[in-house]
Amino acid sequence: MQARTWTRVFRIVWRINGIALLVLLVLAILGISSSLLSGLFRNSRPNALNQANLAPPVEGKPELRLGSFERVHATSVLRADLRSPDKDSFSSYKGGSSTSHNVLFIDTNDGKSWWLLPNSDLVIRSEQTVSLPGEGIDKPLAKIFHLVNEEDIKSSSLVLADLKGLKQTTISTGEIRLDEVVAFSGNDAKVIYHDANGYHIITVNPSDVTKVRESPISFKFPPRKQR
Repeated sequence: MQARTWTRVFRIVWRINGIALLVLLVLAILGISSSLLSGLFRNSRPNALNQANLAPPVEGKPELRLGSFERVHATSVLRADLRSPDKDSFSSYKGGSSTSHNVLFIDTNDGKSWWLLPNSDLVIRSEQTVSLPGEGIDKPLAKIFHLVNEEDIKSSSLVLADLKGLKQTTISTGEIRLDEVVAFSGNDAKVIYHDANGYHIITVNPSDVTKVRESPISFKFPPRKQR
């Protein structure tokens, strides 16, 4: 009798464990399925958080995304580049090569914002800082932006702007290539560029954001010996 009783108990326990395992398995399958469906649903709909930093789409134009913010030297203003996400993410604020289409400025004191350019049709091909040499660190005075129309390179231009992007002056237009920017003082900086006609030097006042004069650079390449 005792053996039969223990056998029945064992069978009951076994059945209960089997049912419990089956329930756990079903719950696990439902949980995994729910996670997969949820993930697919999230991927199939726009993410509002990601949409916030995307410019409105334009047919035939690349997607433009707002990059990271960086402080404008010694001010309460931050700036961020509007660029294609497939382009180099290195911020043009650091200087050198850039592929931005515009620059957003934000004053952290009152939340006001403004754009460097009135539209985002052009490309900021390069950006150089006009800096005055100081004791141990250069003092930025202004920026030189090389703007290029990718559909018509002859309509490119050089724009001198203050660090906050509030004041700007176009100092040259045409099919040009920016070469170098050198500051001699707070009121005197030289911008060197070249085009099909040769090299040119523009004197600008970075403090007032004004163009003073432009002069061609006269030189001839030295001859090379024939073999």
